[in-house]
Amino acid sequence: MGSKFINNLDSNIISKTVIRPYPPKIEWDQDKIYNDNFKSIKIEKITTDINESMSKARLVLCTWNSTNFLNLLYSNIPTVCFWDQNLFEIEKTAQPLINQLYKTKVLHKDYQSASLFINKNWEKIDNWWYSSQTQQSIKNFIDNYAINQKSANNIFENSFRG
Repeated sequence: MGSKFINNLDSNIISKTVIRPYPPKIEWDQDKIYNDNFKSIKIEKITTDINESMSKARLVLCTWNSTNFLNLLYSNIPTVCFWDQNLFEIEKTAQPLINQLYKTKVLHKDYQSASLFINKNWEKIDNWWYSSQTQQSIKNFIDNYAINQKSANNIFENSFRG
C-alpha cells in the first residue's frame, strides 16, 4: 500500500486501518516496516479468511488490478482502487467502463487522489458507494468482466456439450 498513501490519510482513518500485506515477506519484512512506522495500524495475518475480512470492512483499498478487485465489486463491498497504469494494460474495449469507474471515484490514478477522496468521504462512504451513479458504473463493469458462479457453471457445462 505504501507509506506515502497512509501518511496522506487523516489520523482517525489511520487508527482504523488494517493492512494485509501480500505477497508476504518476499523482499522485505513488510510487517516490521508498517509496525515501526504506523503504530496504530493492525497487520492482518495471511491466514485470516480474506472474504470474511473484506465483508467486515467499512472500505477496502486495492492497489493493483487483481481478482480481488473483481470479487469486491461483485460482492458490492465498498472499494477504492488505484494502481500504476503502466503496470496494468487495459484493453481498449474496457476503457469506457474503466472511465466510468474513474468518474464515480471507485478507481483513482494515484495514491494522492485515492487518499484525498477517502479523507473527504470517510463519514459518508456508504452514501457514495450505494449512490445510483456509483452502483450503475459497478454493474456495467461487472456485467462485462466478472463471472458469477452460475455463469461459470454454464460456461463449464457448455464447454463439454460441443
